[in-house]
Amino acid sequence: MKTDADIKKDILDDIKKNPVLNTACMHVDVIGGAVYLTGKVDSYRKKSEVENAARNFAGIEKIHLAIHVDLPPDTKPTDAQIKDEILNFLHFSLPENDILVRIYEGIVVLTGEAGSEQEKKNVMTAISGIPGILNIWNFIRVKYDTTPINYKERNKKADSINMQVVANKTQFSRLV
Repeated sequence: MKTDADIKKDILDDIKKNPVLNTACMHVDVIGGAVYLTGKVDSYRKKSEVENAARNFAGIEKIHLAIHVDLPPDTKPTDAQIKDEILNFLHFSLPENDILVRIYEGIVVLTGEAGSEQEKKNVMTAISGIPGILNIWNFIRVKYDTTPINYKERNKKADSINMQVVANKTQFSRLV
């Protein structure tokens, strides 16, 4: 089992490998397997990268995050500018989307429906790099196909796949 010092070293090493992250503005503590991340970054994407770096290690019991996005006042876009960039992305990338965007003082709230989990993830990934976003609350739901499943058809297809696999002399056993 890893010690607190080992976990801290692993997290700091992982953060240092990312050239866009400035570790001088971040502090990592590990106490009893709980990770405490504090500090400032200049974009929401960097905040997400730091949080993801901490989640990728074994031995972590809990993660306490206090990473804040801090922008210089002269480079801080208005809420309207941020919203325009998000809407432009949604319009060109997902022309038939049902996603609503609200923003207040750099905090983006996304609601509505996406066509798939991947689409929902793509929206988050793409907009996280927009300058001026301090946090994103993603309440997008995924539309699920409500077409009834024809189990007879599905089983026939599965059986035909099984037959093809057997015909190719591949060992295969059907799970019931």
